[in-house]
Amino acid sequence: MALDHRALEYRIEPNVRIVTMGDCQEVERLIGEGWTHLGNSRWEAPSEGQQISQQPKMFFPVLKDGCIRGQGLVLTHPRVTDCIDLCANEMDEGTRQHALFPAASDATIQTLVAEAYLGWRLGDTSLLIARTEMDGPPVAKLSIRRLVPPGVLDVGYATMPNHRGQGYAARALKVFTNWAFESAGIQRIELGIKPANSASVRTAIKAGYSLESVRRARLITPDATFDDEHSYVAIKSDRNREWGQSA
Repeated sequence: MALDHRALEYRIEPNVRIVTMGDCQEVERLIGEGWTHLGNSRWEAPSEGQQISQQPKMFFPVLKDGCIRGQGLVLTHPRVTDCIDLCANEMDEGTRQHALFPAASDATIQTLVAEAYLGWRLGDTSLLIARTEMDGPPVAKLSIRRLVPPGVLDVGYATMPNHRGQGYAARALKVFTNWAFESAGIQRIELGIKPANSASVRTAIKAGYSLESVRRARLITPDATFDDEHSYVAIKSDRNREWGQSA
């Protein structure tokens, strides 16, 4: 399975460039030179006299060594080679049982992977992949979304079917939570969980999250009825949380 590498480094207008979204080094170069992201793969050159400080605020900082380490895991941006595992997880019976939306197509997964780094730096959503070693296969994934209030995130998580039962999702969530609070200016992270999803509840609790509220009839079920959502949260200022003492 390969991504469609359409249009790397060619110009469609004198001041506009098309760059492959997954090209992390090129994305960073354009950000550093003051280019403006216009959407999709299009970037616009800075106008004469434009100050780089006028660029949009970054979502997350560049990861040192391209990863976040802790709890025996390495969290990285997704790679093209991860698509097979991510697509298999999307179709897995256990995944579908508590899913909120229909299974994403292979093409949609490929697009999410291609856009993940750009989303991490300039967007509102991104993905991180948990591995046991830098070049290893995915064992879990984190879906990260910036919410409207500053410093607040919503995070979803999943363990790849062949790696369930080993605590990978809880460890990945704990590592990311600690990093987000200490290195990314985040103050609050929210998780939305269906009450019947006991595995997800256990993951949240193991990662140091606590139940804050119940939002009634908020999440759709496979039979098109609606279930409550249990909102679990972690807050940076709460130093009694276990996540704040180890990573």
